[in-house]
Amino acid sequence: MTANILLGMNNGFAAKNFPEPSAWARIISKDLGLRVVQHSFDLLEPLTPEPGRSQLCEEVLRAAKENGLTLHSTFTGLIIYAQNHLAHPSPIVRNQAFLWFQAALEVSQKLGVEACGGHIGAMSAADYAHAERRTFIRNNLVESVRNLASLAASLGQKYNAHAARNPAHTRRSHRTDAGGQ
Repeated sequence: MTANILLGMNNGFAAKNFPEPSAWARIISKDLGLRVVQHSFDLLEPLTPEPGRSQLCEEVLRAAKENGLTLHSTFTGLIIYAQNHLAHPSPIVRNQAFLWFQAALEVSQKLGVEACGGHIGAMSAADYAHAERRTFIRNNLVESVRNLASLAASLGQKYNAHAARNPAHTRRSHRTDAGGQ
């Protein structure tokens, strides 16, 4: 049996120093000799209002094409990793986070990628320490991910992979199936 391995890279390295699509695309293609890119949302804010969001997507697509790159998937990036998002204690923040992830899936569709993934949130230490609150937040998180997965499927995504993080001393995986904790 032969494995088909696809080598590419996430373009999050370009945040701050090389935010222009033409710059990071050239580095990945010409300097590194790679052809596959996972696009980081550290370089394109999904909630950018239209028509700006579509224009930014067109710039990314143009730079990828001009440099012979294939956009494979999108990734939430480091900015999102640092936040509680869909597991935040406040429903106001959780609702805004859901809108962010919806927009990320829409941008993923505009970029023509097959998947969107990354960090969906982290439970606070206080929420994790209380069983009832932990269950409440976890159930909300799972429901949000299920809704996002349905949206991803309706937008033509092949898969939608996200990971949740808890306080370092309490990290556990979350599953969206009935047997998941």
